[in-house]
Amino acid sequence: MSSHMESAGGASATATGYSWKNIALCSGIWCFGVAVLFIQISTSSFLATKLVGRTLSTIPVGVFLISTAIGTTVVPSLISRFGGRAAYVSMYFAAALGCMLSTLGIYYLDDAPEQAFACVVLGCVPPGMAFAITNNVRFAVANFVPPAAAAKAVSYVVFGAIFAAVLGPELAKYVRYWLDVEFA
Repeated sequence: MSSHMESAGGASATATGYSWKNIALCSGIWCFGVAVLFIQISTSSFLATKLVGRTLSTIPVGVFLISTAIGTTVVPSLISRFGGRAAYVSMYFAAALGCMLSTLGIYYLDDAPEQAFACVVLGCVPPGMAFAITNNVRFAVANFVPPAAAAKAVSYVVFGAIFAAVLGPELAKYVRYWLDVEFA
């Protein structure tokens, strides 16, 4: 059966050809998105404790999750207005900028812990919004397969989280001391 589907990016994909490649790509996106969540939770909590103490240590994670909640209301309008590909790429680019803000704040403001903490908290907003679009990947994969195969495609994408459960904490452990300043 070679029925054609309209993909989120606007190109047609056959159910037997490109769809498996797209399912694998969506699974990889899901894997890395969930890995970022694991990294964000572990490193930002430890970092906040180091910078400003235990009482404020959950603020970065809270900001990340609030940003995710806000992002879930924004993502559908971004996709309908600009298309899936543009929405995904722009959100992940913004997430990278947020991570850079956190890193630069930690690296250059090591002597000013309150300012570094503010950079970390602000840097959690774009990755949180991007996690909202990562959650959308689970369902966007249904655009690449016939309706009868949608549930199976979604399960293959979510299977990527198994790798994220190992990848996220391991990456966090190994990149903790990459720069001169811990967690940068």
